[in-house]
Amino acid sequence: MATLKEIINEFRQYAEENFKVDIVQNPPKEPAHMSEKIMDYIRESCEENGLSYEVLTSGANHDANPLSRRMNAGMIFIPSKDGISHNPAEFSSDEDIEAGAKAMLGAVERLLNE
Repeated sequence: MATLKEIINEFRQYAEENFKVDIVQNPPKEPAHMSEKIMDYIRESCEENGLSYEVLTSGANHDANPLSRRMNAGMIFIPSKDGISHNPAEFSSDEDIEAGAKAMLGAVERLLNE
C-alpha cells in the first residue's frame, strides 16, 4: 500500500503541475492475497493440460478482493488483444478462451475431489 500511495501522490503532483485537472480518487482498497491452495490447483491444471501460464500481481479490483477475506479465491486471466479488457474493443481468441476454461475446470475438479 505504501508503494501504491507513493505512485498516486507522484501522479497527482505531476498532473496538477502540468494540467488543469480535478482528480477524484476512489476509496483505496487494500490488496488481496489469493489462496495458495487455489493457485496451486490452477498451476497443476495448467501443467496437466500443457498450458503455459504466468503467476502475476494484478491491479484489477475484482470481486475476488473482498471474497478472498472470507474464502479461498484465485483468478485466471487470459490474453486480450492489445491488452484491452472490460471494454467493447476487448477481444480474446477462441483458443485463449478455451485454455482459460480448461485451467478453471481442472482447478474446480481438484476442489470437488478434496
